[in-house]
Amino acid sequence: MDGEKPEIQRDLAQAYLQTGRLDAAYKLSKALVLGQPLPAEQDLLTFGSVALGLGKPEEARDAIVKLLETTPNHPQALTLAGIASRQSGDLEKAEEYLIKATEISGTEAKAWIVRGEMEIEKGNTEEGLDLLRKALSANPGNPEITAALAISLKNNNQVAEAYP
Repeated sequence: MDGEKPEIQRDLAQAYLQTGRLDAAYKLSKALVLGQPLPAEQDLLTFGSVALGLGKPEEARDAIVKLLETTPNHPQALTLAGIASRQSGDLEKAEEYLIKATEISGTEAKAWIVRGEMEIEKGNTEEGLDLLRKALSANPGNPEITAALAISLKNNNQVAEAYP
């Protein structure tokens, strides 16, 4: 594997991802990130996502921060950095990344969802629900946001709005 071109490793990592083989995707995407002096944007994003999926938020954040050093306003990278920071327990940094992601791109659904969930977890239920409503209004019909809002409304005894 080590002697193969990065393009082949990248394609194989994507195939592993699509078939749910996170461990294999992790190994390949990590090799791509560590094996390049300037890893490709997609390699950093893939590795960050896979590392998060495997419960390795510190590794994910380290990779994504490399991307943010060269592209500080990359919405997907900001979202992943926010999720990684949240999983690592750095809620202040998580919020900072996620707010920036939603300010730069109103269509970054996962950033909106995580921001809403974090507000609800802090006990700011209405603020969290309002964030999810705002996300849905910026992304009408988005199934991820629609589901997150419905679940949050249901969990907070607002069933009539959750299922109109």
